[in-house]
Amino acid sequence: PQQQGFYEHMTAQTFLYYMADLKGLPKRQAAAEIDKLLDITSLSHVRHKKLGGYSGGMKQRVLLAQALLGDPKVVILDEPTAGLDPKERIRIRNFISAFSRNRIILLATHIVSDIESISDQILMMKKGCMVGIAAPVDLVESVADKVKELPLSSIGGKSCQEDLERMQEQYKVGNVFQRRGETWVRVIGDDLPAEGEYVEDHLTLEDVYLYYLGE
Repeated sequence: PQQQGFYEHMTAQTFLYYMADLKGLPKRQAAAEIDKLLDITSLSHVRHKKLGGYSGGMKQRVLLAQALLGDPKVVILDEPTAGLDPKERIRIRNFISAFSRNRIILLATHIVSDIESISDQILMMKKGCMVGIAAPVDLVESVADKVKELPLSSIGGKSCQEDLERMQEQYKVGNVFQRRGETWVRVIGDDLPAEGEYVEDHLTLEDVYLYYLGE
């Protein structure tokens, strides 16, 4: 779950034994799996520390460990990296990737960088309806002629801020960045401005997300 509903007076080890018991795992199997999962999640050294003293990332690793107790063939994760710092997000992402080899993992998230490097299929939903399903590379190729970058100075407005506001009103603006001392914007859509350059060699899933799901 995205929200961490722990008994914070429990230790990580106690919590995992509790969850193993709820799952009906034999004690010997539970002990072996818990030792392995605590080691893999780098929590062995704090296994006897109460969960109330854990950081957000450590708590999330405990939740992932309990989800894998019993070697499930399907795991469903809801926003597993929400609220984590970049270092913990990378750690959780790599952990998920390592455990996806022999099972199906469904990961719900709006943080596209979390799935860009580890997913082999992406399902896009908008307002409860499926709008696309494909491999990441195929989704990126589908927006090959839908992304442009241009300097705000090419619009010919009165000020950089006014030009940016106008672009945001007319187009889906992905990034605003500095290049060669100028402010540039990245726009996504079917109807693009005449100015600018088509992006060909560094399209991302963020472009895909904005094209299909952005308002």
